[in-house]
Amino acid sequence: MFVGIRSDKQEFYWDVHVSSTSSPCRSRTDVWDFRAYVRELWAGAPSLSGRTELWTALLGLHTNPILGTGFESFWLGERPQQLEGIFYFIPNEAHNGYLETYLTLGLIGVFLLIGLFVATFWKIRLELFRNFEWGRYRLGFLAALILYNWTEAAFKTLSPLWFVFYLMRY
Repeated sequence: MFVGIRSDKQEFYWDVHVSSTSSPCRSRTDVWDFRAYVRELWAGAPSLSGRTELWTALLGLHTNPILGTGFESFWLGERPQQLEGIFYFIPNEAHNGYLETYLTLGLIGVFLLIGLFVATFWKIRLELFRNFEWGRYRLGFLAALILYNWTEAAFKTLSPLWFVFYLMRY
C-alpha cells in the first residue's frame, strides 16, 4: 500500500493504492479515493455523533463566563437532570475538553490552558535543537493531544493523557 498525491488544476487528490496478489505471477492494484471516503464518513455524521447538539445545549445552561462553576463542579447538582429530556442519555462530560474547561473554570481557565499550550510549544521548540528525536516526539504528542481534546474531555484530573502531558511538559 502507498499513499499518493495527484493534482488537477489547483485541486489536490489523496489516493491510497492497495496492491494485492492472489498468485505469485498475478497482481491487482485498486485506487481508493481518500477524499471521497472522508466525505462519505462525514455525510453520515455531520454533527460529530451528536456532540455538536450536546455542546449547544451545554452552552445554553448559563454559567459564570469569567469564573465558571468551580473546579470539577459543573456536573454536580441539577445540571445533568436539566439535560435529561433533550438526549436519550444523561451526559456526564462535555466531550470537548475546551468546553469542559470553560464550563468549570470559565474564560480564565481557558486562557490558562492556552497559555500552558503555548509555553509547552516554546519549550518543545527549543528541545528540537538539542535533541531532535525527543523534541519531535513531544511536538507530535502535543499536536495529537490538542486535536484529541476537541472531541473528548482529555484534560481532566484523572485522565492518563493529562498526566503524560505534564510529564512531557517538564
